[in-house]
Amino acid sequence: MKKESYPKKININDPLMSLTFVGSGFGESIIINLGGKLLSIVDCCKQVAETDIKYNFSNIFSQSIKISKNPYLGFLLLTHPHFDHFQSLHKLVEEYGNDFVKVCLFNGITEAELAEIYKEQSKKLNHSVSAYNQFKHYSKLLNSLDNNVENSRRRAVAEDSNIFTINVEDKNGKKYDFTIDAIAPSYKNSKKFLSQAKFHNFINLVQNDKKLEQLGNIISVVLLIRFGKTKILLGGDVTSKGWEEILLKKKDDLLDPILVKSSHHGSTEGNPEQLYNEMFSDNHSRKKCKVIIVPFYDKGLPSVKTINMFKKYSLTYELTSSLSQKKDKKISSRLQNVKNIKLVATSQNYYKTFIVDTENEFSNMTPSWALKEHL
Repeated sequence: MKKESYPKKININDPLMSLTFVGSGFGESIIINLGGKLLSIVDCCKQVAETDIKYNFSNIFSQSIKISKNPYLGFLLLTHPHFDHFQSLHKLVEEYGNDFVKVCLFNGITEAELAEIYKEQSKKLNHSVSAYNQFKHYSKLLNSLDNNVENSRRRAVAEDSNIFTINVEDKNGKKYDFTIDAIAPSYKNSKKFLSQAKFHNFINLVQNDKKLEQLGNIISVVLLIRFGKTKILLGGDVTSKGWEEILLKKKDDLLDPILVKSSHHGSTEGNPEQLYNEMFSDNHSRKKCKVIIVPFYDKGLPSVKTINMFKKYSLTYELTSSLSQKKDKKISSRLQNVKNIKLVATSQNYYKTFIVDTENEFSNMTPSWALKEHL
């Protein structure tokens, strides 16, 4: 399956793309599938129990490869250095490392520097569960990268990074451009992260969950996908400061997307109202857009304020996992106050697949290469 480079041109039967959002209430992963010919992954968190084969992310991805029938593996990308986004990434690297044309990490700090920070914090905090687990899993990821991915395939990603550009031709001979670009983190925020992580008293940040979370989120990668006229925005965990910079530099690029992956599990900080006000130029575009939320139960996300803001803008939103299970009682009770919210999903609904065409619309087709709601 190993490919030295991605193709400059891909022939597909129907001009469709699928996006599968995986999330079980802690962390998230995204599979991008271009016509069954090109597969890519954004983030990789442990999903449900590792022993639960059916809902293990590696198994979900292997199923995607199987039904796509020998696709190119385009890129594997880690948006930022938070546990809920890289916890199982080392396993995927071990299994598929050099099969991906590119393995991309956020810009702002080298892998070795970040590993050293995790190592130091785990020592100083006497192997607290949070710090130790971060270091343990990040060390596994570094070892996997060193052992399974050639240096020539590794990339640091920041604003203005083109992940790839491909020409697509369908069975009728019609041609489309397919591009994926990073529009964050900014180089300014990358420098800020490195400065605070290396030269400030980082241990104080580690002991303050909110400050540590904010520091990691400022270097989160944000991806803008274009397929013909279709626009998709994957927000990672970027915060309002990051969105302000993006709007300043890339406002026109953000207009009228068909699908938005809500930043930071639907938090208020990750979804400033200014962003949605700027993105949607009229009510029609708002009503057809879907906002995808990957809940984080332990942090009480998504927030009620964010959900109400989406409703104010007539945005349709989708949750990747059920809010009707017993363990979700805390968050579901908070969201009961939101008018018309859908609280009931199937009890095993940990991921959702959406099919889009090249006209900035959702498709009703269910191509054979796309993952269904359930395996």
